Amino acid sequence: MPVDHETEASGRRSTRGSALLVLLSYVAVLGACTLPWLAQAADRIVQFAPGSRPDTRLHIWILWWVSHALTTEPSALFDAPINYPTPLQLTGSEHFLTDQLVFTPVFVLTGNPLLALNVVLLLSYPLAAFAMNRFLMALEMGAAAAWAGGLLFALGPLTTPPSTHLLHNLAFFLPLAALCLTRLREQPTATRGFVLAAVFLLGFLSAYYMAAMLLVGALVWGTSEAMRPLPDRARFVRLAFVAALVGVAMLGVLSLPYLDRGEVWDFESRREVANVRLQRIAAGALLLGPQKLLGVWLAVPAALGLLALVEPKRRRLAGAGLALVAAGMFFTAGGLDLLERLSLPGALGELAALPGRFFRLTMRFMVLAGFGAAILATAFLDLAMRRLPRPFGFAIVAAIVLLLLADRGVALFSTAVEPIDALSRDAETYRVVGRITAKEGPGPLLELPTRDRGRNLEAEAMVGSIWHRQPLITGHTGYLPPRRIEVNEKIRALPALAALDGLQETTGLRWILIRPPVDEIARKSRDDLVRTVVGSPSGAHVWEIEDWTLVQLGRGRTAPERAW
Repeated sequence: MPVDHETEASGRRSTRGSALLVLLSYVAVLGACTLPWLAQAADRIVQFAPGSRPDTRLHIWILWWVSHALTTEPSALFDAPINYPTPLQLTGSEHFLTDQLVFTPVFVLTGNPLLALNVVLLLSYPLAAFAMNRFLMALEMGAAAAWAGGLLFALGPLTTPPSTHLLHNLAFFLPLAALCLTRLREQPTATRGFVLAAVFLLGFLSAYYMAAMLLVGALVWGTSEAMRPLPDRARFVRLAFVAALVGVAMLGVLSLPYLDRGEVWDFESRREVANVRLQRIAAGALLLGPQKLLGVWLAVPAALGLLALVEPKRRRLAGAGLALVAAGMFFTAGGLDLLERLSLPGALGELAALPGRFFRLTMRFMVLAGFGAAILATAFLDLAMRRLPRPFGFAIVAAIVLLLLADRGVALFSTAVEPIDALSRDAETYRVVGRITAKEGPGPLLELPTRDRGRNLEAEAMVGSIWHRQPLITGHTGYLPPRRIEVNEKIRALPALAALDGLQETTGLRWILIRPPVDEIARKSRDDLVRTVVGSPSGAHVWEIEDWTLVQLGRGRTAPERAW
């Protein structure tokens, strides 16, 4: 039968047009949900808990540093200038390399790292919804059910209240990889294998948590696709395996600095207690019911989606969705710790225990469960649309969407946002410090105090270093180097001259920046420190920058030859 190329081209244009309308609809709905955040994206960031403030600043600084290193000196990427002069300090946290595809262009155009971060976070919502919608449409779900399924996934676990921790689990990679696997199974060509490899690579390099979830999700969905009664099963398996292997190999190469960094100071006992507590909370939430983590408007239709198991056409899909939910809940409840309890000998035991020690915040694996739950929920909505009179089916879909928006959408809309002092109120001070240090000569810098009434100020100092560009001898990160114990002891001993000499000896300290005193005790401490420094054998220069004080010491033994 001859192919009507004109009709085929028209069909492709129609498909692209409908896909664009779907994307725009998600942008409109989710844009409305995030409107207060969107309106202040240039100077404020979402902040759902005071205790997360240091991590919020850390994430801003990481994205800025990676962008700066990649565009100036890529070989220095992992030698992030905190905890100076200890090398490989980026390896104390994630690198979020994939995010640079969005962050760097926005930052280059605007010079605003906070806006660039917000763009990454805000885009993640419609992208997750759209990727899920395209995946569900490829599974031949009805348009209304697939649209609702995309929204259910985008507003799934850990999306509300939003935080910069979303960077660890950019959910759209899960349905995107599943879509590529589905297309590859239908037509196992090298081109589609290449596209799948690219998706794996981008997902693996977005964050280690997403890499783990993507591997598990791809294994579950890839196995499901391999079971489809289509030709070229062996070729599909080979292409999918090679695509995953390419991503894993690249991730392995880029992870070598993480393995080379050596010993870390990890607050071991306190962190172990916190980790066990988090896992118990997660396990308790699972016992109380999955709706506690998934949200009732996802959990209920997902449970009803198990009805699809009785339909031969949907049985494979529902089974894969259930497997994804089970896998996500297993890892959330601390399933990786089982590997540590196997008591394997030697290096094998160390390797088996590594995932459980590395993935400490196991709650993040609920994103994987949310992916499976969204598949099941859409299966139920599609079933309702097909089996019930059309008005009743639409009513069920509309009710789920409206209830979801009334719950998660309103929570997203009402999320608190706050400014970052180092990027707003104190930005000009840090710029002045940058001009002075550029003129007088670069060198390691210590910002004091490092804490204020229990509040961690090291991460704020890191954001401030975006403007003055001097390496810091402190820094907030996930895994601190052992030498921080000694550095912290000397900082606490200031203004003793011996402590000052010790800091210069071990870190090459050249600059001390003192924040405005908050009370008379802090003012006296600052004055004592300045007198000690000025009276030291190496002498010092002092600048008063409004209420801040900048002190220049004699050049230390390990001072860098230039700023970065």
